[in-house]
Amino acid sequence: MRHHPRQKQKQQALERERTLFLLEYIRDLQLRRRIHVGLNKGEARNALFYLLTFIYVSVSLLARFQAFLLSRICEPCLPTSTGETVRSLRKVF
Repeated sequence: MRHHPRQKQKQQALERERTLFLLEYIRDLQLRRRIHVGLNKGEARNALFYLLTFIYVSVSLLARFQAFLLSRICEPCLPTSTGETVRSLRKVF
């Protein structure tokens, strides 16, 4: 791939910067620790997000399932008018 002379200079400068950073990273223990802490914060934030999403989805599915069960169990028993209420109470007592 052909590069324009300025693009080639930029590419070489970026490669030098990357090399200098890697050498500094290898040499400096504090830098490695700071980077590690930053990465752990990001991973912890993502883990918390996924946990909260899982809980939200689980709770909403549970609520929908409970509503479905209640509609299947209680709906046939519920009277629809006052007359039916009296008739259903007479059957019970």
